[in-house]
Amino acid sequence: MKTSTIELVWGMWKDSEKRNKAESEDDEEISKIKFIDYRIDGQMLSSALSLDVEEGPMIGSLGWGWRTTEDHQKHARVFLLEQPTDLESGRCSLYVCHICGDSGCGCITINIEKTQCYFIWSGFAYEDYYTHTTHGFAPYKELGPFYFDLYHYQDTINLYINSIPHIFSHLPHSG
Repeated sequence: MKTSTIELVWGMWKDSEKRNKAESEDDEEISKIKFIDYRIDGQMLSSALSLDVEEGPMIGSLGWGWRTTEDHQKHARVFLLEQPTDLESGRCSLYVCHICGDSGCGCITINIEKTQCYFIWSGFAYEDYYTHTTHGFAPYKELGPFYFDLYHYQDTINLYINSIPHIFSHLPHSG
């Protein structure tokens, strides 16, 4: 079994015209959405999944949205299996709707497992929350599983979690 590497990389959904047709040219920057993409073994996961995250219908679930800073951290802790996923299937959403971030519009999901030495990503699939189905395993059957060194993976996700208050300082805090 090969140990994979993971990096969290900031991306930007750039199709502002489709996102906010009502905005003026001066507000174009506002309509650009930042999110986290995943680089695994030197390759962007979105590319391996054939997703166009810059102009397509899905973007990374980490770093996206108008959540509170605490909600950003809570969602990231799902990747560490410290928080339950919000999906009934128990799977973790990697890529979600670029407009609302809702998994109901369809999302790319995975199973995350933790062992003594690894975090394992496997079972990539397209999941539709509204119909409560997980389908679309076939297009991704050649992808993964990925075995990430336990400590490197935890450090990577925790670094992101710890940076959230600084990155999203303009967002409200809960409580």
